[in-house]
Amino acid sequence: TKLREHIGLQAPMFRGNEQQDAHEFFLEFVNQLHDELLAARNQWLGQTPEATSGAPSDMGIPATQLHLDSEVHKQLVCVQCQSQREVAERFRDFSLDFVGHAGGERCSLPDMLRAYFNSELLEAKCEQCGAVAAHMDKQLTSPPRVLVLHLKRFTPNLEKQRYDKQHQSVQIPTRLDLNAVLGGVSTVAPDGTPGRSPPRLPARPLAAAAAERAAPTAATASIGGATAAASAGGTAVDRGGSASSEIGSEACATSPSRGLAAPMEVDSGTASSGPPGLWYNLRAVVAHDGSSPHCGHYTCYARGEDNSWRLYDDSIVREVPGGQDLQRVLGRQAYIVFYVLQAADAKA
Repeated sequence: TKLREHIGLQAPMFRGNEQQDAHEFFLEFVNQLHDELLAARNQWLGQTPEATSGAPSDMGIPATQLHLDSEVHKQLVCVQCQSQREVAERFRDFSLDFVGHAGGERCSLPDMLRAYFNSELLEAKCEQCGAVAAHMDKQLTSPPRVLVLHLKRFTPNLEKQRYDKQHQSVQIPTRLDLNAVLGGVSTVAPDGTPGRSPPRLPARPLAAAAAERAAPTAATASIGGATAAASAGGTAVDRGGSASSEIGSEACATSPSRGLAAPMEVDSGTASSGPPGLWYNLRAVVAHDGSSPHCGHYTCYARGEDNSWRLYDDSIVREVPGGQDLQRVLGRQAYIVFYVLQAADAKA
């Protein structure tokens, strides 16, 4: 309660007792924590050189940046003249669409993550040749220590002026190999070298996101001398990443071809196997039980250092058995999933 009250001092939407979206609360919490850590860092760096000379190399890096930041390389290519524009953007979480499979085949969290990084065809106008389309390729070039995956269970229903919830069950592996899922990911965890601090990542209220989808703007992005017009339905921030200083939030559009997932089960296996890998361990899942983001109930399942699972339900904390029963619950209700890089997890 105290934490929510403190968050509400700067974010009025979280004041009072009305239920709000847990993902938006997470982003706002990270934003405010990042601001406070930056202020503390600046104060610390203002001390004499003698006071900081023996400090570890990552001492001045905010924990939000050190543990949550990842880097995604984006390349926009004109479909006709192949004019290119490249940019690197930082993210602190990834919002994943539900994806469908022909014939009702099972879908999984790795499938959703892979779809996020699939090549997309964007509406664009090339100033070099006049073509009106461009491909955008994305690659995770610097993986985070803590991988935060937001499942986009709530979709706007403009006709009924509400949000509909996707109740599909998701296969959530207890271990995830990013190299096997995405391919070509760096096997070195980010060292946190600041370069420039990423901007605050604004939490976008669901109502604002719906308004953007209902009234798309003519956002543009430069593509090597070309101008790409991207739908406002999706942004590079994607409610969780930071817009770059070059292309900004206009460079990424949500692909309209992404559908809904078919019903699926959950197992406790791994996303894939075989070295070399970039392995992440499942550590926590924020679950939602209800029909909309503003009603129902949020809980959190977290794995402790002793590998036992605990359920955090308001002020009540209790141990819960693992295995298939827990996996089925997580698969049906998972809303935000937290993985920790295996090397970092061993130090936790």
